[in-house]
Amino acid sequence: MKKIWMFAVLLGICGWAFGADKALDRDGNFYTVFPTVVNDVPVLQMQIFLVAGAKTFMTVPGSEGPEVEANPQVYLSTNAKKCYVAYERWGTSSSQIVLATYVLGQGFLDPVVVSEAGDGTYCMNPILAQTWEIYTDGSGSKTMLQFLHLAWWENSPSPGAVYCNFPITLGMMDPAAKTLIHLSGLVSPGGVIPDLSGVAPYLYQTPGLFIPARNQNFLFVVFADLPSLQYQILSFHYGSGGSDTANDRAHFPDIGVMTPIGLPAGFTPAGAISPVLGTDGRLGLYAMTAVGTQLMYYCQGWSAQVNLPIALSGPEVSGLLDSLVNDSD
Repeated sequence: MKKIWMFAVLLGICGWAFGADKALDRDGNFYTVFPTVVNDVPVLQMQIFLVAGAKTFMTVPGSEGPEVEANPQVYLSTNAKKCYVAYERWGTSSSQIVLATYVLGQGFLDPVVVSEAGDGTYCMNPILAQTWEIYTDGSGSKTMLQFLHLAWWENSPSPGAVYCNFPITLGMMDPAAKTLIHLSGLVSPGGVIPDLSGVAPYLYQTPGLFIPARNQNFLFVVFADLPSLQYQILSFHYGSGGSDTANDRAHFPDIGVMTPIGLPAGFTPAGAISPVLGTDGRLGLYAMTAVGTQLMYYCQGWSAQVNLPIALSGPEVSGLLDSLVNDSD
């Protein structure tokens, strides 16, 4: 059964699943996905730059219809030999999150609609990550369990972040075995509720996924809970208890709830806000602008807003948090 537990210390940060529309494999092949028009039809196209110098183009399946596809996010799994592409599919009265899988060197599998919302709900800002674990079953055999994780935002009468995972067995993802969780249902307000009457909710509609170092079956999910005006950090731990079957271990994570942090009243970014963690687990927020990067970080309270005249990626902001915090000590 799923357990709720308190997790207090974050150590050994390895990487954050930042939104990206490109990836590089171990052989030096470069993958990127972008919206374009083919035969007068708007589609998503994958472009592969092979290390030998050749280029390959192919349409991402599921993007050929009358809907509009946007915001593709790419995650390359060297273990599974797959390149996963999550994207938004916009119709007239709703939008969906769709997942396409490219088998390296072969081609695309059939796409999967990941979100389950109906008309009137708009799903956006998908992000991808992967965890894995090697465990020994009762017979002494070792098995690798892999999980593909997604998070996105749903705009509906009850807006909030959504999380789901897919177990991957022998390199294959089972779409029917997904677990989907509306994250706001796992938390309750705590700490100090800020007075943010002037906050623009649409700025906080990007969740984040994070994997600690040397613990690849552990995942942090960071998202803004708008009813309480707080950022929540949840830890998802797979394989720490219950049955030793792949199905149970994939579907029943232990979920840890950290102390919520109120949204910063002094942050006035010019664009959408993304969460980020420093190497000590410190929460930071950043937004890209036309002329650079705006950010704040939490250190016994929110810092002043930092305006940088250069555009920084998520990993660069994560590394910068440490020096900013040390300088303020």
